[in-house]
Formats: sequence, structure tokens, C-alpha cells
Amino acid sequence: MKKFKFRFQVVLNKVSMEMDNIAIALAEKKRALKQSERVLKGYQLMLKNYNQQFKEDQKKVLAVEEIIHYQRFLGKIQVDIRDQEEKMSELKTAVTQIREILIEKNKEKKMLEKLKETDFKAYVQGIESAEQRLLDELSTLNYNRQA
Repeated sequence: MKKFKFRFQVVLNKVSMEMDNIAIALAEKKRALKQSERVLKGYQLMLKNYNQQFKEDQKKVLAVEEIIHYQRFLGKIQVDIRDQEEKMSELKTAVTQIREILIEKNKEKKMLEKLKETDFKAYVQGIESAEQRLLDELSTLNYNRQA
């Protein structure tokens, strides 16, 4: 009796390996997105703190140079915030795209697994059919011997 061999096992293995690689890439992008969110929150907190300090310092008499320095520094932080928001947006898009690819690969894998299950059922049915024919033949031979 031949052992069951799924004709698309190589394809199924390849899809499984691709899914593993895609899942790793997704985890890395999610990790980068979390890190980017932490950096953005840090920038936002820094901007808030320096704005408060600037308002407090405005109550005092500030030199023009100090005011210019504050404005440049606050402007730099705002640019950093915008850059970080753009980076986060790109990362969110990448996460979404990778997630969609993973979903498609998962569908492909499930289809192959279903095909494997169907082929296995046909294989088992073929074996049972062959066994039944053998039993029928043995019964017939046994009957003919007794008669």
C-alpha cells in the first residue's frame, strides 16, 4: 500500500515559511511603530514643557536673543514632531500592507490545507475500497472452495 503524499506539500511548506517571515516583518514594523509613538510623545511633552517655561520666562524681562533662541528651539521641536508624525504614518501604512499580505497568505494556506484534507479523504476512501474488493474476492474464493 502506498503511503499518502500530498502533491502540493512543497507549495504548502513554502507558503507556511512565507507566512512566518511576513509575521516576523509585521512584528518588527509594529515594534518600530510603538517606538515611534514613544518618541512622538516625548517630543510633544518637551514642546509643552518648553512652551510653559517660555510663558513663565516672558513674565520676566528676557533679552531679544533669548526670545529668538526659544522660538528657534520651539520651531525645531515642531519640525521634529511633524517628521515623527510622517514617520508614524508611513509605519502605519506599512503595517496595514503587511497585515493584508499576511491575511492573503493565510487564505492561501487554508485553501491548500483544505485540499490536502480532501486528497487524504480520497486516499483513505481508495484504501477502504481496495480492502473491500480484496475481502469480497477472498469471500468469493472461500465460497467457491466450499462448493
